Amino acid sequence: MFDESTVLILGNSPVNSLQKTITADVQEYSTVVEIGDYKFNISKRLFIDYIELLLDINGYLKIENMVYKILNIKEYSDYQEIWLYLLNRQSAVI
Repeated sequence: MFDESTVLILGNSPVNSLQKTITADVQEYSTVVEIGDYKFNISKRLFIDYIELLLDINGYLKIENMVYKILNIKEYSDYQEIWLYLLNRQSAVI
């Protein structure tokens, strides 16, 4: 089930100020991504129906007052699928 949500693009730091606000379909998701010696539990993925150039693999997003790290971006001809890792420590600055 998809949920239309407001997503804040924070750039390449979880404490950055807002760069842009977008609307995306957010879906609960469960998988594990291995990066080097580390394993990350993916808890959400989002879909946007266009290519957003401000989203990159080093980026952070804020959804419903929670900050997520982008760990995977799949680009298709007319949309993006983005896998998100919920940061365990939420900064008070955000």
